Amino acid sequence: MSTLSWRADVVKANTLPMLLASDIFTFDRIGRMLTAVSGRYNNTVGYACDPVGRKASESLTITSQTYTVGTEFNARNELGKLTYPDGSIANRAYNARGGFSELKIDSSVIDTRSYDDGGRMTSEVLGNGITETRSYRNDNLLSGISYSNTNIGNLRYSWDANKNKTAETIGGVMSGYGVSIPNFVLGFRFTANGTISFETPIISETGTSCNCPAK
Repeated sequence: MSTLSWRADVVKANTLPMLLASDIFTFDRIGRMLTAVSGRYNNTVGYACDPVGRKASESLTITSQTYTVGTEFNARNELGKLTYPDGSIANRAYNARGGFSELKIDSSVIDTRSYDDGGRMTSEVLGNGITETRSYRNDNLLSGISYSNTNIGNLRYSWDANKNKTAETIGGVMSGYGVSIPNFVLGFRFTANGTISFETPIISETGTSCNCPAK
């Protein structure tokens, strides 16, 4: 068992009522934390592990009420199931390559994801019917995100030859807002006479950019 106490002589007077308490930690024989008791907040966090050392549950006890979240893993050691204090269950599914593919809360599908052969996420269908579709350039940089069944607005990205993002445009209800980054490489550039001109990214409401004054 370990105890952490606050010293009254090194804190401000108006904080003493909150800090004059001890935090107590307990560990198992191989150093894994079992409990953490907060004297300041008067609550206890507890952990339990399964036979192979993975977290099996985490609990919070406050005002004599304990809330526990249970954790289970599948045969590939992927997080597969969470059981919440209200009894609801979140089931997580994965594809053959380990990519997260589906989330269900009880019997309701909340999130479904698809990937291409390179492991990049290409689409996501949410429980409210909104679908997100992602497109990529040949060098794997993200070129755009589009949405259906909503007016969120599509996103488009531009990149320079060094793979620095130079612009981001947004459509739909956010149309006209975007980010333009002119001549942005590590925050500065060299002028023709050899001096350094410092520049910063520009947040633009009109989608246009401006030249930043040298500092």
